[in-house]
Amino acid sequence: PTFCTKSISKWVLPALTFIKFKLDFNESIHFKKNQMKHLLSLGLLSLSLLAVSIKTNAQKSEEEAIKKTLKQETTSFFKANYADWANTWAHDSADYILRAGTNNFQELRGWNAISKEYQQDIKNMTPLDDADMATYLNKYDYQFYVNGNLANVSFKEGNKSPNNTETRTLIKQNGAWKI
Repeated sequence: PTFCTKSISKWVLPALTFIKFKLDFNESIHFKKNQMKHLLSLGLLSLSLLAVSIKTNAQKSEEEAIKKTLKQETTSFFKANYADWANTWAHDSADYILRAGTNNFQELRGWNAISKEYQQDIKNMTPLDDADMATYLNKYDYQFYVNGNLANVSFKEGNKSPNNTETRTLIKQNGAWKI
């Protein structure tokens, strides 16, 4: 029995140790695989959030640039500065103005028609001071749709009621938004 026990101990203990090592190693690999899956998932989630953040910041930047163009268009019009006002426009045959109210309707197609009409209007108008112009610069409740170099924005302006919503379509030319 002593020989048998020593013999078994001599061979069984290393075998059991090997089996335990193999089990520990497999559990370790399994744990590492799960850990890697979690790290990979976390990494992909982080990249996705970063991409959304970058897109959101880029979108906000575009929206601010569009607001700046709209403010420049309004300010230069009411300051009777045709050159600055015209600089906010794309000067394209697709330029279009439609104004409709209860008692009037005006449609101008293409930059040439718009330019001719507004150059005369601006030439004949009395510039507004900052206080009188302030109501027109009060734009709010913006709704943006930006897709590449094309944008559509609607907004409320001033305190006109009941219908004070305006809409502009803009195109990005040489890095600047134009109506």
